[in-house]
Amino acid sequence: MAYRLKTGAHFQKDVRRLLTAQTSRAVAHLSGQNTSVGEDVSAVHETRKALKRCRSILRLVRPGLNKKVFQTEDHAFRSIARILSQERDRQVMAQTLTKLSSQPRPQAEAEALKKASAALLNSPVQGAHHGDPESDARLALTMVEQAAESVRKIRITPPSLDTLAAGFGATYADGRRAFKKAYRSGDDESFHAFRKLVQHHWRHLNLLSPAWPELMEVRVASARQLAELLGDDHDLSILAERLGDSSLATLDPGCRAAVIAIARDEQARLRAEAQPIAGRLFAQRPRDMERMIVQLWPAAQRLVKQQRAAKVSRTKVDQGRTVHKKKAAAGKKPADVPENKATGDVVPLVTNG
Repeated sequence: MAYRLKTGAHFQKDVRRLLTAQTSRAVAHLSGQNTSVGEDVSAVHETRKALKRCRSILRLVRPGLNKKVFQTEDHAFRSIARILSQERDRQVMAQTLTKLSSQPRPQAEAEALKKASAALLNSPVQGAHHGDPESDARLALTMVEQAAESVRKIRITPPSLDTLAAGFGATYADGRRAFKKAYRSGDDESFHAFRKLVQHHWRHLNLLSPAWPELMEVRVASARQLAELLGDDHDLSILAERLGDSSLATLDPGCRAAVIAIARDEQARLRAEAQPIAGRLFAQRPRDMERMIVQLWPAAQRLVKQQRAAKVSRTKVDQGRTVHKKKAAAGKKPADVPENKATGDVVPLVTNG
């Protein structure tokens, strides 16, 4: 099911539909319905993505939700995601080291990365969660089922386009401020906060894409690219942070410092690449973005109605032509059967014999 609102639907019902679709997806992955043998990690990843989509939906309609309701539901989805984060730091570090090692490097740097990968493989990561994955999955499944029941009854007041546009504009404004703060401060925490808001904006664009699909797709592609760059930046920050707090006890200080320097250099490159993309994505004023949705959505609704009416009209015309052709074909006489011109009766053929 597509992750977008429908132009002709009642907003409250449609939001409930979307939330139900994503919680059902999470339940299916956690219960093994969408998981083949050996795909547990992928199932957890897909579950976490579904939970993030739910949180983005809640953010979009936040202006129409009771404050306590929003906080309760958002906290529930965030808590489930945290339960499913077992060994996440280890996986992120391993993947990041692999990416860094795949790039051409001086021999000293290549050796340092190789040693870090080996140390990660043979050492526990300090501070990482080491619970029972199956128990965590069962707990998460129970919590998702509870959340699914709750969001089916969610109430939006008022369930109007203005409410959604306000949520869209508010998240965009938060992202714009986070963009400025991240590049002003340069710290990892600010960039991580910016990344989360870019992801919300990206999903909001998907949700509202029926307003003008072709126009929205341009922004969707840009937001996706920016989110990926900031995601890689965040993975590098996790690697540098864990190495900085001596998580890999078997790794010598010189090698540790070398890998941290490589990670920070790569972060600087990614942030420089991301900046103009972010600058273009967040160039407009929040109120203009909000107004865009308010103006485009009704126009899209009228366009859809017009297209449907035109389709119905074309179908009726086609059906009429088909009926006419059938009637015309039924009224034709065989070419070799003579007809009495005076009466129009068919004259039987007289044959010899």
